[in-house]
Amino acid sequence: MASQTEKGHYKNLANLKLLTDYLTQLNTGYNPSNNLLSISALNTLVALCQTDFDNWAGKLTIYKDKSDLREIAYEPINKLVTSINASVQQLNEPQQTFNDVQAFVKKIHGDVAKIKSKAAVRLANPNAPPIAEPDPSNLPTDPISTSQQSFDSIEKNFNLLILRLQTITTYTPNETELQIATLQAQHANIETLNLQAGAATNALNQARNQRNLSYYAPQTGLYDITLKIKKYLKSNQALQAEYSYVTKLKFVKIIQRKKKKA
Repeated sequence: MASQTEKGHYKNLANLKLLTDYLTQLNTGYNPSNNLLSISALNTLVALCQTDFDNWAGKLTIYKDKSDLREIAYEPINKLVTSINASVQQLNEPQQTFNDVQAFVKKIHGDVAKIKSKAAVRLANPNAPPIAEPDPSNLPTDPISTSQQSFDSIEKNFNLLILRLQTITTYTPNETELQIATLQAQHANIETLNLQAGAATNALNQARNQRNLSYYAPQTGLYDITLKIKKYLKSNQALQAEYSYVTKLKFVKIIQRKKKKA
């Protein structure tokens, strides 16, 4: 199901198409001096907005798929490292060895908690309204979210934990899921899925930024262009009936809040 934000962008595009079609039927009666408001320019804008919307929607689908696969693969890690820690604790090793292993486990638990916290907020309020921002052209092309950093950190610390386990000669568990070879294979899997999800995140961010430019960039974006068209119609005494109709077409500036750095 499309999100409220996705529906909002699509509604803006649909109304732009209606507006362009309506103005086209006015023929020479619609003759703004601003070339950006011409029928030719509007047709170009419609095509651009359609392309950018489709590209963003496609990248969003890929992102959701890759993110879901990553979350499924990461899900067992939290309990797994707890079991690893317990397995090490029962060995006849120096306290420093126990401390080293436990330090990695705590870091992994902490990052898992951050991811779960952000997921809980998202699920608790999935239809929260987006926040308008003044200038989408200033948005970064590849912002890295706190969740992405947490996934990276878990993968890194899980690998470091495995490397530390390899130095413990007495760590030879009989349980297959705790053995070094199994852990290495599991790490390789989450590393691959994390890289794929990260690439999908970057691609989505770039597609979103491009969509924001075509829809909401100052002066040239869909939103500002439609405001200028309404101003032009309002200024033309011969087009007051047309102005009344066009004002019924609603356009909303929808830009998501920039994520704060952790």
